Formats: sequence, C-alpha cells, structure tokens
Amino acid sequence: MTVGRSEKFIMVESGNNHNKCWYIEEHDNGMIRTTWGRVGNSLSTTEKQFGSSASKEYDKLVKSKLKKGYTKLRTIDSASSSSVDNVIQKKNLEEIALQEIIFDKSDNQIKSMIQVFCQANIHTITSSTNITFNSTTGVFQTPCGVVTLDAINDARNILNKIYDLVKDRDFGYDFIRYTEQYCTIIPQKVHGRLVCTKIFRDLKDVQKQNDVLDSLKDSIETIEQLNNQKDEDKTVEEPKLFNCEIKKVTDEKVIENIKKLFNKTHQNIHACRNLKVKTVYEINIESMTKAYNNTKEAWIKAKKDLNEQELWHGTKKQNIISIMKNGMIIPPANASHCTGRMFGNLLYFSDQSTKSLNYAYGWWSGTKDTNCYMFLNKVLMGKSY
Repeated sequence: MTVGRSEKFIMVESGNNHNKCWYIEEHDNGMIRTTWGRVGNSLSTTEKQFGSSASKEYDKLVKSKLKKGYTKLRTIDSASSSSVDNVIQKKNLEEIALQEIIFDKSDNQIKSMIQVFCQANIHTITSSTNITFNSTTGVFQTPCGVVTLDAINDARNILNKIYDLVKDRDFGYDFIRYTEQYCTIIPQKVHGRLVCTKIFRDLKDVQKQNDVLDSLKDSIETIEQLNNQKDEDKTVEEPKLFNCEIKKVTDEKVIENIKKLFNKTHQNIHACRNLKVKTVYEINIESMTKAYNNTKEAWIKAKKDLNEQELWHGTKKQNIISIMKNGMIIPPANASHCTGRMFGNLLYFSDQSTKSLNYAYGWWSGTKDTNCYMFLNKVLMGKSY
C-alpha cells in the first residue's frame, strides 16, 4: 500500500480560537486517511475505504476544508522529507562540520569549539520557540513539518509588516491579520487560547521568529545544496558543505599584535569593556578568501585604491557555524529589521574592538555571554567616507 496523493491544511483564526491542522492521504488501494487536531498537539486519525471512488472523495473533502477557511500548508512532501535521510546519510550538521572543516583532529579545543557553535545554533531556536530539530537529518521543522523556501520568503515579508506594527505598538486589525497569515505559513504551537499578542509581544519576539526563519532557510538550503551537488557530479559520494580551515595561532608575536590592536581600539563606554582576548585562531573560509583575492587583483589592475584595513566583526555563537559554511553574506533586502542593520543591507565591521564585541557579548539582544568569539578581518574598503 502506497500513498498516491497527500496534502496538509491549516486554519488560524484568533477570534474563534482556531489553530487547527488537517491532513489527507489517498492510498493506491482506495483507502483515504485523514488526520486532524490542534497544531502541535496529539492528532486523531481516521481511515476509510472508498475503492474506485477514492479520488472523487479526496477532492470532495479537500474542497470542503477550503470552503471552511483552511489554507494549504506549504511544506515539503513526505517523499522529499524522507529523501533527506538518504542525502545526508544519517549525519547531522555537527558530524558533517567535524568531518569536513580542516583542523588538527587531535586538537580537542577546536573540536569542542565547533560543537559549541553547532549546539548554540540549535539551542537558541528550540529553547525559545516550538520549532524542533531532527538530530538525525540536521533539519529544523515546524509543528506541521519542513517548510518550503518560497514559504519562508513569504513569511519573512509578512514578518517585516508585523515588525513595523509591533514597533509602533499598533496591535489592531492589521496586526491580527498579518499574525494569522504568518501562522498559516510557520505554524505555532499555542498553549491555551490563540492570542496574537502572545506570539508577538515585543520586538524581541519578532527577532526570535526571524532567527527561526534563518534556521529553517539554512536547513532547506543545506538539503538543496547537497542534492544539487550530487546531481551535478555523480562521482561525488559525499558533497561538501564546509570548505574552511581553522588553525590555533601559536606565534606569540602575532598574538601580541592582535591583543595590542584590541586594546588600542577598546572603548570604555561599551558593556563588554572588561573582556580580554584569551585565544586566537586563524580561519580561512575558501569562498571568502577567493572573492577577496579576486577583488584585490582586479582593483590593483584598475589602479583603484584598496584602502585595506583590519576591522572587527562580532556575532552571536549561533551564527558562526553558518558563517563557516556560507561565509559572511549580505542579508536579503526583506530582512532589514534584523539586529545590526542600521545603515542598510551590508556587511558590518568596526574599527572599535568593543563595539563589535558587544554583538558577540549579546548586549544588543538583551542577553550576555562572557565566552565570546569575534572576527578580525582584512577588509578592502576602497573609497570610504
């Protein structure tokens, strides 16, 4: 017995306290299975045999749910979801990172650091939201499944509108409408009555949901990246996600120079002013190094001013594994509300060590972590102002 057709539906109406999901499957033996209940709770299931009329009954049931106000969920279907196991081959992101990142495998300090980055990314999302993490596949998913990339992008656009309303403390009709729309794309498990202001109480809640979208997007892109690499090169047994190298710096002169630069650009006005440089690592992310060298070569040929500077970049631990995988990327235009985007969609650096360190410290997000990591980067500034 195999599934011929399957779809998932959701209805979110805060006024009527609806936060319900309904799934339907048509099997090749004429049986139809329906599953329903409140999002995130235990669901009920019924199976009925319709024989040759199963397809007509399937269409009839779907039409009835749409008429009642249900919306089709935009999740990856069961076939695609099961293929995730085959693509990643039972390895989660931590295992892949430890295998693919180039470092001295006997260095337990670097190994532990990579594990910290992976676990921080997972914990931040799962501890503050109802998003779950599958440790086997390395994929984040909502209470109703893994959401598609297009759905995530649409949710981001809605979240931008919610951000503007929450910022203005406008919790009226538009806020409720957008929150309901958002929850039909990114299902939320709600304890008790569905109240929109419990989902988005303040801007921190908006930021949490933005982090959720980042993690969901990263999960799907990881799957697609692995699938695409296998499609492009059939000889590749294990497509690589990480092309970077980490080395512990042992040259005392280099370490001393970095400490001097840190202290020289230190500002006492910043909350993290008491933190000190403990250990220095050199990290080479292949995509960034290649882009940097190509740009530098082109600018030299064009006789452009390189204006090469060493600048700081601080970020939370949960973002570092993504940087190691993708490099530092300019955020999309539809994510302008995120922390640290004051001057638009750019890569952000500072010539003040503690200014950047505050972002790693967690000062801007309201949390503090004294075990921080910060990048010192070579940056081609060109003509600056």
